[in-house]
Amino acid sequence: MEDLARKMEARGMVPDRGRARRGWDGQKKRREAEREVKMAAVALGKSQRELGVRPPEIARNLGVSERTDRDWQQRARFGLRARGRPLERGPEGSRAEVLAVLHEYGPLLGVPALRDCFPEMPRAELCDLLLKYRRVYVKENGQVVIRELSWPRSGAAWAADFADPPSPIEGQYPFLGAARDLGGQYQLAWRPAPSKEAWVSAGLAEEMIRQHGAPLVLKIDQGLDSGEMREMAARYGVELLVSPGYTPEYNGAIEAGIGGVKTRTGWLAAQAGRPGIWTANDAEGALLMANRTSHPWGELCPTPEAAWGGREPIRPEEREAFRALVAERRESLLQEMFYYYPGARIGPRDKEVAERRAIVQALTKLGYLKIRSRLRRVALKIKGPKSARALG
Repeated sequence: MEDLARKMEARGMVPDRGRARRGWDGQKKRREAEREVKMAAVALGKSQRELGVRPPEIARNLGVSERTDRDWQQRARFGLRARGRPLERGPEGSRAEVLAVLHEYGPLLGVPALRDCFPEMPRAELCDLLLKYRRVYVKENGQVVIRELSWPRSGAAWAADFADPPSPIEGQYPFLGAARDLGGQYQLAWRPAPSKEAWVSAGLAEEMIRQHGAPLVLKIDQGLDSGEMREMAARYGVELLVSPGYTPEYNGAIEAGIGGVKTRTGWLAAQAGRPGIWTANDAEGALLMANRTSHPWGELCPTPEAAWGGREPIRPEEREAFRALVAERRESLLQEMFYYYPGARIGPRDKEVAERRAIVQALTKLGYLKIRSRLRRVALKIKGPKSARALG
């Protein structure tokens, strides 16, 4: 917070230096523009009077009342002065104390709390100082690196997860199993499931692989990671990319797909007169609708079904090269951990991190995944009653 204070002072953000945007400093440009407009209106009215135009018509042409036009003509020259009540300033040095409190409690502090701490300060000055502090704070702290992922190859990477319908499907299936191809955005599965147990998730994944062919990578959450799933993946030569704990955005593509088919399923159920009561036919219809009618790349681009139909199957030599590169990168990453932490014991969590990084690096190097990073400024949400109560 001290660095932020120095930057505010260097930029003249502290009103003690006479750079506040309140009062005349904040009105000067607008008052000058108003004067220019009024003087131009007076000149135009004078020229029209010389041509014999009557005052009511002149006022209508200017878009003002006749009384206002008459008042402007009588004054002819306009001075510059600030509007509103005279600018009030707090005691000398109080502004620095306000900044010190903001540095300690952060930008979530509100005006009521500041007024309790500084009753001698005018409210308008506290508001102005708080807004300036928040503006600088957001500019200095509101930046985040956004990574955009694109999957050029259809069929190379899938994502799977479960969703909760509003009520059990057909009265006996409390879950819906979802799977999506990341390259072609083709919805592979959207079907009722009796549970989220390991044998159910592994069985659904194996059924999709038998129907469409095995991908190189299957993205899943930690809840689907099990011995049965890993045994099935090893049998078909599929690498499991497991999301970190409590990080649903890591598998955001399947979450987006689930949102789309959920909306379509609900719409079909409502069309059939059963809002909130879904059936297996509704789920199947939503899956077909998502694949045949959506245009994720634009109206003139192919649908997911068309892109999926034109995909190139994964060849055995491609799979072997990919798995060999993953194993190589995994071993290299584990060796780096031992190099930087000699004598340390590599635990299961470290192995999970190395596994994820190895798969991502292999996908990127072989062209199955492209990552574009860009810096984006995100406006921070500055509101929090807890901070306001901290001084109470």
